[in-house]
This record gives sequence, structure tokens and C-alpha cells, in this order.
Amino acid sequence: MKIPFLQGLVLALVMCVCQAAAGAGRQALESELRAESEPAGFLWLDREVAMLELEAAMERSRSLPMTPQQAMDAARAYVKAHPEEGRQRVCDASCLVLAHARVSVFGDYYFFRSLRNFKFSQARLVGFFVNARSGEVIPYPGADFSGDEEDSPYRVAISYNEDVEGKILIAPDDPDALRSLGWAYMRGKAVPKSTEKGAAYLRRAADKGDELAQRDYADCCWHGRGVPVSREEAIRYYRLAVAHEFPDAHSACMLGNCYARGEGVPQSWVDAVQWYRVAADDRHAEASYHLAECYEKGLGVPVSRERAMKLHESIIEDHRAADDEDWMTWANKARASLLRMR
Repeated sequence: MKIPFLQGLVLALVMCVCQAAAGAGRQALESELRAESEPAGFLWLDREVAMLELEAAMERSRSLPMTPQQAMDAARAYVKAHPEEGRQRVCDASCLVLAHARVSVFGDYYFFRSLRNFKFSQARLVGFFVNARSGEVIPYPGADFSGDEEDSPYRVAISYNEDVEGKILIAPDDPDALRSLGWAYMRGKAVPKSTEKGAAYLRRAADKGDELAQRDYADCCWHGRGVPVSREEAIRYYRLAVAHEFPDAHSACMLGNCYARGEGVPQSWVDAVQWYRVAADDRHAEASYHLAECYEKGLGVPVSRERAMKLHESIIEDHRAADDEDWMTWANKARASLLRMR
């Protein structure tokens, strides 16, 4: 009869120790958050905790014993081991995946914003801190949090671009992550604007086979954005971008222009038509317009006013392309050509 009693006593002691350890971890986190936070000026949130900027976060993560990926795995494991608590913060463990990772760095902690949370409309207000030195996962706010905004002592301020942060911190060598960071530097989103760094990251992604990065790095070489102007280098990456199962339409159009003008390649209307047709098949407005001109004037193809007019009409009627910033320019040119041809 003593054994069950002893087992119960040991279990109770273990639970007390675990609770004490969890409490100590939360107290350490709370202490650090309070020391580093600033008054936020909100009626119900008196302090604002700012995470490291992306560049600083990238550098900091390299010095921590736990990688962002390992921290995310720890957070996922926590959610799986605590389904009741996890459901309050995310739909299920599968929500904490790379595609949706919103990870930030604060001191020795990684912070993962959950996709779902209590009554908040802002996902950034609740999530998981992971101690990168101990591996401890600390849900935040704690289990005693009612879900009312007035009970939240902090607002977590994160300036990262959501398209960039998780990809870069968790998979820094992934082509998609490198392209995202290249775009971020080009636009000055989440990082200081730098066309040189942007072009460098786009090239790294392009050399790993990313089609969009190949197109964008080719544009950098063509226009001299962050790199010296080089028609040869641009054409090399445009060719890589059209070598995929679904060729990039912009790159195909640019190759068509190169052959039409003899820039970086021998002038050839036959080759120009070939690439214009590839891009036009993907409803690329500029390529469709140039291909229509080739049919109207017999450049690289037999003269066909009928095909030329159909191409111009397809540009005007393609309202799906209305969101493309260049579509209206080429649609207006197509209307003018149709009026002239009729």
C-alpha cells in the first residue's frame, strides 16, 4: 500500500519542480521584456516590446546555440504535447510550418506569432517565446490570460515584412528565401534599401534555379540595378528563366526584343518571333503587341493582317491583365493600331 503513495508523492514533487521551472523561465522572460520594453501609449497596453530588426536578427541568430528552425520545431512539439493550450493559439501543430512562420528575435529568445488567438484580431499579440539557450518554450501570454485585451501586459512590435522574415531566418539558403530578401533590399522593406545587396541575393537565388530570381537578376543586369550594365549577363539569365517547364513570359519578351534589335545577340526576326510567341501564349501584353506588328509587316513571318488584328484584340480584351502596370499602355497602343488597320 505504500508504493502507490510513494509514487503519488514522487509525481507530485516532479510536477512541482516542473511548474517551478516553468515559472522561473516565465519570470526570467517577463523580467527581460519589462527591462527592454517602452511605453506604447495605448489605453490598455502600457508597454511595447520591440524585436530586433531583420539584419540584426539574422546576425543574432547565427550566434545562438539554437537555430530558428530548431526553435520552430520546439514550438511545434510544444503545441502537439499540449493540444488544449495549443488550440487556443493555433488551429493545430500543422499551422506552425515554414510557409506561415512569423519568427522574430528578442535577445536570446525566438518569438513565433500564432495564426490564431483568443479574441484578438492581430495575430502578433500572442504566440510562443523559445529560449534559444535552454530550449524552453514559453506560451505568451500565459495560461491565465483570459483573452481580453485589457489583460495583455505587452504589445509585441515587429517591423518585419511577413513575406521575408520566416523564410530568411528559418531557411537562409532556400532559393525562395533568398529571392524574398533580394526583393526586400530592392524595395527597402524590413531592411535598409540597397540595390547592391538586393542584386546579390537575387543572383544567389537565381544560381540555385529560382525562375523569378533569374528574371529579376537579368533585369538588374539589363538596367544596371545594383550591378554594372551587362547585356550578355542579362541574356544569360533570361535564357535560364525561359528554360523551365513554364517559361517566364517577361524573360521571353525580353529575348524577343534582343533579337528584334540585335542587342547582345545577332539580329534575327525569326528568333524574335519565336520568343514573342512564347510570351504571347502566356498573355504577355507587350510581346503580343510586338508579335502583331511582325504579322502586320511580315517580319520573320508571312504577312497576316487577320492574325495581327486578333492579337491586338486579345490585348484589349484581356481584362485579367488589368492589374499589370504595363497592360494599359499596350492596350492603348493596340487600340490605336486597330483603328489604323481598319
